[in-house]
Amino acid sequence: MSLHFTFRDEPEYLRVDITGEWKLEDLKRFAEAVHLRTKDSAQKTIFIDALKTNTAPDISSSFF
Repeated sequence: MSLHFTFRDEPEYLRVDITGEWKLEDLKRFAEAVHLRTKDSAQKTIFIDALKTNTAPDISSSFF
C-alpha cells in the first residue's frame, strides 16, 4: 500500500489530502488518528479529501 498525505492548516479547519492506494478501513483509522491528535486544539473540523489512485503522486512541488 502506498499512501501520500498532505496537511494544510486552514483558518477554521485542518485539510488532509490523501492520494494512493487505500481501503475504506485505512481512511477510518487515519481519521481517528487525526481526530485524536487535534482533539485538544482549537481546530475541531477535519476535512479529508481522498483520491484513490494506483500510483503515488509527484511530490516534487509539495510542501510539508
